[in-house]
Amino acid sequence: MIRNFILGGLMLFFAEINAQTMWPGDVNNNGIVNHIDLLYLGNAIGTVGPARMDASVDWQGQEITSLWAETFPDGVNYAYADCDGNGVIDEEDFFTAIEINYGLTHGTVMPDDFDLGVPGVSSPLFFAGVSDPIVEGTPVFIPINLGTESQPIEDFYGIAFTVRYDSDVVNVPLFGFFFPDTFDENWFELDTEEPLFSFQPNPFESKVEIAVTRTDGVPAPSNFGNFGSLFIVIIDNVVGLGADQISTPIYIEDIKLLNEVGESTSVVADSIELTIYNDDLINDTEDVLREAIEVYPNPVNEILTIASKGALIQQIELFDVTGQRVASLPELSNQKINFPTVYFPAGLYHLNIETTDGWLRKKLIIEH
Repeated sequence: MIRNFILGGLMLFFAEINAQTMWPGDVNNNGIVNHIDLLYLGNAIGTVGPARMDASVDWQGQEITSLWAETFPDGVNYAYADCDGNGVIDEEDFFTAIEINYGLTHGTVMPDDFDLGVPGVSSPLFFAGVSDPIVEGTPVFIPINLGTESQPIEDFYGIAFTVRYDSDVVNVPLFGFFFPDTFDENWFELDTEEPLFSFQPNPFESKVEIAVTRTDGVPAPSNFGNFGSLFIVIIDNVVGLGADQISTPIYIEDIKLLNEVGESTSVVADSIELTIYNDDLINDTEDVLREAIEVYPNPVNEILTIASKGALIQQIELFDVTGQRVASLPELSNQKINFPTVYFPAGLYHLNIETTDGWLRKKLIIEH
């Protein structure tokens, strides 16, 4: 009897050791639901395993009665990715658990790990310039590029990162993906499956958390270039009375890039300093420049003429509707410029003209 009691106690002990508890949405089991969980989920989508008994996506600890055969590279079992417990890891685990339970915590939160890139060695995720001038109270597109021609991204499958900003200057930002035709393959060109995308603003901590992952199990080909655009709105009247301009930084940080099997690649982060101009100053300057500078024809087909009656033209920049700078003529000192537009696709553009007397912004339509 004593022997049976001991054996029974040992069996109960080992059963308790083997039993694991999951919280729906915390795919990497680190105590918090966030954008990193989407990357893990993307790597596991399509996998089938044991269903969870009495499963739900309610934020409460739920027992994993049977572990799955697969694990992530860090040892976390795929059972944690089956957020709704139906035995299939799919997009519904994102929509019904990660999105719903985002930001919730349990137990002791273990910080996510990030591979810090080495400038000049690792591929960068970086701001690709911005249209000047930036005026208080206006929207701004800031293109973001991933990789360079000399340091392209290999085996891209998913990426997560954080953008930090000054909430006293910038309203809660948005992020959008735009795919220019200048690349043979874009980052998310999928035959059958759509990528999963998470955008979570946290104005209380002046940050947004962004993640996107492929879902077809196949990495993107070696690539570099435009990855998307950050869309922000500058708060009105932030420059202050009597001031001409202020500066505000925006940071990319905490980057995690995974390949199709969940292995991470180090990526270099970036920051940009935005100069915000007083709205009254810009408007007064533009009123004067509109009288002094001619831009014709508009719409334009092949050649745009920019002629100044007084101030010297120092720089011309052309931006598409996504905020991507598509052309720049720097270091000028002319009163008349003939600007070829025949090589640009038809559409709406924004033209910035810097002169010795200030900036002039014009909308431009290119027709062919």
